[in-house]
Formats: sequence, C-alpha cells, structure tokens
Amino acid sequence: MTAEVRAPYGGLRSEQLQARMMAAGDEPDLSEAEQFCERARELFRAIAVSRAEDHS
Repeated sequence: MTAEVRAPYGGLRSEQLQARMMAAGDEPDLSEAEQFCERARELFRAIAVSRAEDHS
C-alpha cells in the first residue's frame, strides 16, 4: 500500500487498513487485482526456477 492510499484512513496499515477500507466500500478494481496476482505468480515462478537452478 502506498502512503497515498493510506492517507485517507489516518495512515492505518495491514488488517486495520483493510477493515476500514472494506467498511467504507472502498475496494480495488477486480481487473487490477487479477493483473497484480498474475504478475506476482510470474515473479514467484521465476524466483522458484532460479533457486532450483542454483541448487542443481
């Protein structure tokens, strides 16, 4: 989370921020969340492959 996202919620972090955002109905765009998840999967996959190659 960026400071810009946290600012309207008094700088809250983690589950406190999530709870406050959900209570306010402030949810991320579903397609943006899906894109983020796909990119994260790609990066985790690349890390796993790299580590497996290092141990070979």
